[in-house]
Amino acid sequence: MQENTPIEVQIQASDPDSDTVNIEALMSYRNPLSFSNVGLFGAVFDVVTRIFAWTPGFDQAGEYIVKFVASDSSDSTTETLDITVIDLNRLPEAQLQGYDVTASSPPITVYAGRTQLFTITASDPDGDSLAITWELDGTVVSTSNSWT
Repeated sequence: MQENTPIEVQIQASDPDSDTVNIEALMSYRNPLSFSNVGLFGAVFDVVTRIFAWTPGFDQAGEYIVKFVASDSSDSTTETLDITVIDLNRLPEAQLQGYDVTASSPPITVYAGRTQLFTITASDPDGDSLAITWELDGTVVSTSNSWT
């Protein structure tokens, strides 16, 4: 599954003696492997509905293990859910300084003989390095953060 994608699993358990079955979820990041009931930030296990739910954030790529322990008054059994969260590459964010530019914005008018400075600020929410390219009618005219 990718980051920011919800997962929801309902756990089923029964006892052949009709004893009450309690279920506990123990969650862990695979490395280091140390189980607790708070190992996955944002994950919840509702003991009444027996639903495990989690939407991993954009900084939670990795491998996780959730152990579900079903127990009655004398015995217990364990089932394991392995979850691999894949890093989702998010789009860079850019802002043309001094202009409100959206997909529905009208074109910017530049008059012949006048100088117009365009400056862009850009960042990547994943921390990836960025390359800025300015094109005019399909031709690259600059590869810096501003163009005149």
